[in-house]
Amino acid sequence: MLHDETTQIEQARQDLKDAQDDLTNILNHGPAEILQFVHKVTSHLMEKVDALEASLLSAGMIGATSTNARAETPDVSDEYPAKK
Repeated sequence: MLHDETTQIEQARQDLKDAQDDLTNILNHGPAEILQFVHKVTSHLMEKVDALEASLLSAGMIGATSTNARAETPDVSDEYPAKK
């Protein structure tokens, strides 16, 4: 049972990272505001996955996963500044 939760966490993290990469590639030449929004939303979702994992770890419901240290997402705010 615990293996299922660990697998789900790892899959959710990978799905979010894949979605962020796909959207970044698609919107790479799009408006800066859209790219920043995508980065903000996917980063927020990744934080939620990390918080869920930390909660399950602290409750002893799962063991350490191979992806505990999530890949940092690049900050694109300098590269794609928002219009004021």
